Amino acid sequence: MKHLAPTSIVALLTLAVCAETHALVVQKQKKTTPKSAPQKGSGAIVMGTHQLPGEFGAFGKEYTIGTGLLLNFNLVSAEYRADRFVGENSVGETFSWVPLKNQKILILRYTVQNPNPKDTRLWYMSFKFTVVSADDQNSEQVNHPWIGNNTKYQEMLLKPAQKVTLTAAILVPSQGEVPKLIVQNGFDDKAAVVRFDLRGKVKRMADPAWSLNGIDTLDTLDAKLDTYYPWGGSDIQVNGIEELGATYGDLRAEMGQKLVAIKLKARGITPVPSRLWYGEFGAKIKTSDGETTEVRPYNNLLRGGRPEVFDGVVPVGDEQSLRLVASIPSTASIESLKLTFKNYEDIRRTYSFKL
Repeated sequence: MKHLAPTSIVALLTLAVCAETHALVVQKQKKTTPKSAPQKGSGAIVMGTHQLPGEFGAFGKEYTIGTGLLLNFNLVSAEYRADRFVGENSVGETFSWVPLKNQKILILRYTVQNPNPKDTRLWYMSFKFTVVSADDQNSEQVNHPWIGNNTKYQEMLLKPAQKVTLTAAILVPSQGEVPKLIVQNGFDDKAAVVRFDLRGKVKRMADPAWSLNGIDTLDTLDAKLDTYYPWGGSDIQVNGIEELGATYGDLRAEMGQKLVAIKLKARGITPVPSRLWYGEFGAKIKTSDGETTEVRPYNNLLRGGRPEVFDGVVPVGDEQSLRLVASIPSTASIESLKLTFKNYEDIRRTYSFKL
């Protein structure tokens, strides 16, 4: 039998000890590691995905919003409109918001009360309103809120326990309900907010001329003669048609044509926006020969009493007679008119008149 060298014996003993030690460590790990240990996530942090802290609110209930000198907020009512909203804009002007073709107006009425033992400031930055549409588009308040029946913004110091009612307007999509309103402190964007579910709680439009279901606004309205409709800083009504012959002032009809005047009346509503001129009139007429013609929009908006171009302002509360002149075949007459306010790319609803 061959004998091992002493160094070989030492090496074998060392390997045996290491193997035994490794077995003990493995055995200990098996005993101390639970079989049903929960799986941990990746630990990745995604920024901007968490909602602001807050709660869901209800109409008619008070909520204290903000930090420091607090104010109590109570959403009293909400309604849809498609005609116009008059209030004060961000630069202190009395403004007329007439919604575009793809918009309607959400009107909010709410109360604010001072819960503090001392006077507390109430101003347009006290609260911030954000409306979230069904397609996750955000809309914010257009006016500085006004108190009571005023249409002018007023900043004030609320006395302890004093309560006032305010009105705010937000332009929202013309189609469908807006499902969510978020109310938060105007300065502290990290303070808790109140979220309102608006579905089924907003008063619908009652006039079927604007909406058949009270929610979705019509693109074209069946308009009535001698009735005012929102335009810009003015209201406009159509009163009828008057034939003018081949010439009227500086206007001349082409061979085989005649000039006709669409008789209008404008009423001043707000000083801003206030300019009334031919460039904002999109007009299409249908004549008795079955043709549809777009009225030439150049120097054809005249005063009602003389052949003078009107391009100016109708003062608030005043009325101005106007004529929108068109050229049609001398043997034809106008049967209907479609009138649309246009301002560059902004297009509002169309008023359709039978004449």
